[in-house]
Amino acid sequence: MLMCALTLRKQMEDNNILDRAFSTFPEYNLVLTGHSLGAGTAILLGLLLRPTYPELKVYAFATPGGLLTKKAAEETEQFTMTVGLGDDFIMRLSIHNFEDLRSQMFNVLQSCRLPKYRVFLNGFGYALFGVPSRDLESTWRNDRPTPRFRPPEHQRRVLIPPHSDVISRRYTRNQLYTAGRILHIAPKRKTKDDRKSDDDETYEMRWLSPEDFLELRIMPRMLLDHLPHNLLKAISTVLEEQRIEILDFPQITII
Repeated sequence: MLMCALTLRKQMEDNNILDRAFSTFPEYNLVLTGHSLGAGTAILLGLLLRPTYPELKVYAFATPGGLLTKKAAEETEQFTMTVGLGDDFIMRLSIHNFEDLRSQMFNVLQSCRLPKYRVFLNGFGYALFGVPSRDLESTWRNDRPTPRFRPPEHQRRVLIPPHSDVISRRYTRNQLYTAGRILHIAPKRKTKDDRKSDDDETYEMRWLSPEDFLELRIMPRMLLDHLPHNLLKAISTVLEEQRIEILDFPQITII
């Protein structure tokens, strides 16, 4: 993303793109936008261009986690708005978070007595395709528990140190964060009556901090919530809800 941002800045400088654009439209401001890796690139490009264009704004959608240091992320809050949806895993994806998840998986798999192929196939099936948890109950039942593998004592001394080393190994010691002021859109929890109806999904919005995205979670919609058309649908629904709420109060004068 940084290489892409540097390349874009060089191309714009070499071709005098922004100077020509502002000479034609001097009343315009500079706005950068992007989704996913494009969002991260837009934010980094904004940091590079801001000394020259202090009024620029960045609108980033599903910005990757692990993008900036804490101080740099705080700086981007002055000119960047990040929008994320639900359980989007890209907003939580960083080397540090991935290593935490790896350690948790090692610990759980070591303690679990179910066959590991069962755990992975059904667990990832649930995570990737949103299989209802009730349909997996029979799979998770320990109908035929397999005895936990325990190597002989002389082999155990050989096996345990590498395993422990894998868990403790870290490729980075510095925590990186997602950027900008973060507007998070999440589906509202439905009541039993709502589940019976065919009404479309409704959403709620809230401001979150970068610290809210420091855990990589395996969730049913972690991939679907990252797709741009799903994010667009959620934003459109929220805007429509806001428009209806305003129309319900005609006595309010909108300035």
